[in-house]
Parts: sequence; structure tokens; C-alpha cells
Amino acid sequence: MEMTELPRTTSNTIRQRQQAAQRAERQNNTTTAAWVLTNTLPEKYRTWDIVPPPKVPTFSEESAYIGLYTFVVTVITLGGGRIPEAKLERYLKRTNADQTTPVGSTEKLLARMKRDGYIKLDVDNSTGETIKEWVVAARGKVEIGDRGVAGLVQAVYHDSRTDELDQKLARSLQLAQANDRTPTQAEQQQQAEIGTSRARVHTRRQEHADEEPEETDEE
Repeated sequence: MEMTELPRTTSNTIRQRQQAAQRAERQNNTTTAAWVLTNTLPEKYRTWDIVPPPKVPTFSEESAYIGLYTFVVTVITLGGGRIPEAKLERYLKRTNADQTTPVGSTEKLLARMKRDGYIKLDVDNSTGETIKEWVVAARGKVEIGDRGVAGLVQAVYHDSRTDELDQKLARSLQLAQANDRTPTQAEQQQQAEIGTSRARVHTRRQEHADEEPEETDEE
């Protein structure tokens, strides 16, 4: 085992990205001063009979929790590094985990994943509409990462795995990495202009709706 410093979680809203870039520029680092123990064993030794899940509170509950947060992190990563809140709910529904899970309700499960640092919910109100998206947080990147995501996909497909699948997987991981990086100053300006334009369109639509006269019944 070794201590690994957790990276900063990249924010995805325009305002949050700008603030994160400014902080990173001032501090000149991308770490959090938070650390976590990571496994250094070669891949062939990372089996559950050698490194089993913790037995607290129970072996079966921790096994289920590990499987669930690995699945959620994989879904978010393959979605480009972030997915809308409603879309994650649809994925959970497909796996019959939209109401209850082996470790409690779905709401409590996601709250625990957030608290443990595996995922994060970004909320963006800059365009006049509330947009909620799930992103992979620092601990999810360190403990699972691209290798864990690829391992889960390959385990699911197993004998049905093809070269085409590996190519699609590689592209999805590259997209997630690209979306995770801090944007340049020019990209921040472009994102800000897009956000301002969307906000203006939303305002004009709202003003137009307010100005429309109410229909009355005429005899």
C-alpha cells in the first residue's frame, strides 16, 4: 500500500471552471492536500480471495457498495466524464437500483458516494435554468480511474469483447480526460460568451411569454 494525494475535482460549470482555474494559477498546483491509501499490488494479485472487501459493517454489504460505486463511476466516465442527473437515474432504473439497493435507498447510496469522495453533483444556474450533472470526484479517479472503468467493461462483455469495443472504450476514456482538464483562458472566455448568449435567449423568451395577451372567449 502507499499514500496517494487526491487530485482536485474539475468543476464543469462555466463559473466554477473560471474560479478553479484562478485558484490553480494562484496556488500553482492541482492537488488537494488530502490523501488516501492505494493498492500497489500487480494486477494479477488484485483478486478478492487475496484482497477481499472490508468486513465492516459486513463483507456482503461492502462488496455490494464497491460494486455499485464502481458501476456509477464507470457510467459517468463513459458518458464523457459527466452525465445529467436524470440520465444516471435512468441507468440505475435499468439495473433495478433506482429505489433501493443492497446497501439502502438509492438516495442514501448516492449521498454516501458523495460523502466518500467518489462522485460529485455539479449544479449550474448560469444560463437561467438549473442544470445538474454528476461528475467523478477525486477518490473515484484515484481508486477506480481508467483502469477500473476498462476492467468493468471488459468483465461485462468477457467473451463478447471485440477490437471495436476496445476502440470505443478508448475513445470514451479520452473524451472523459479531455473534459476533466482545466480550460485555457481562451476556452473560458468562449464558454462565458456561450453562457451569456443562452441567458439572453432565455430572458427574451420569458419576456415574450409575459407579453402575450391572455385569450378571452368572445360571443
